[in-house]
Parts: sequence; structure tokens; C-alpha cells
Amino acid sequence: MVAKYITVCVTGSRGIKSKIVVEQILYKFFEKYSQYIIHVIVGDAPGVDTITYNWAKKAVHFVTQLRPAHKYFPELWQSPADNVLYHARNMSAVDNCDVVLSIWDGKSTGTKHTMDYAEEDFIEVFVREC
Repeated sequence: MVAKYITVCVTGSRGIKSKIVVEQILYKFFEKYSQYIIHVIVGDAPGVDTITYNWAKKAVHFVTQLRPAHKYFPELWQSPADNVLYHARNMSAVDNCDVVLSIWDGKSTGTKHTMDYAEEDFIEVFVREC
């Protein structure tokens, strides 16, 4: 039997802080992939990213946490208003996944940018609004 493998980029809004809500969404979403070897790619922001990372360490086969470049190379940081490094991190996650799960508050521009980028690349995006 050949194993099925899937890589899922999970993205979401920093303002969503409920561990219970996020974990319920994750369990429900990943139910359909129970026969798969699962790799989750997630960022390191507070909120959905952090909750997902901690959940994935226990619930899936592989998890990769991506950090924006300025966390490794502080000299790259221009100003807090410069979202380029965060967008680059999110685009890298999308470029390396099969599907995107967005847990969105309907307002976060970073999550919206990631969803739009994935759709432009013809990657399936599942959105759960909270």
C-alpha cells in the first residue's frame, strides 16, 4: 500500500486567541485526512499560528514553523509597518503546500493576502471564519 501524503499550510488571524475554537476547527478539518501522512506548515505569530503549532506537534506526523527572515537577520527589519517579510514567509508556506486552511477573523490583511496568493497559484483554500 502506498502512503498518501499531504502538506497543509495553516494561516490565521492574530486576534483569534481561543485554543478551544481553533483546535475544534483543526480536528474537524484534518478528520478527512486521517489516512494521510500529514505535514503542517505554520507561522510563528500569536493566535492561530501558535495554537496550531502546539496542536500539530501532538496531532500530526510533521510540523514546520516558519519565521520571517528578520527573526534570523535583524538587520533586514525596516519598520513594524513593513509587512514584506511576513508576506514572504506566508508565500513560502503556500509555495510548499497542497492546500491552505485559513482560520480568519474576516479582517486580518495578512491572512487575506495569503488566501489570495494561494488562489492565484490555484491552491485550494479552505476558510473558517471566526
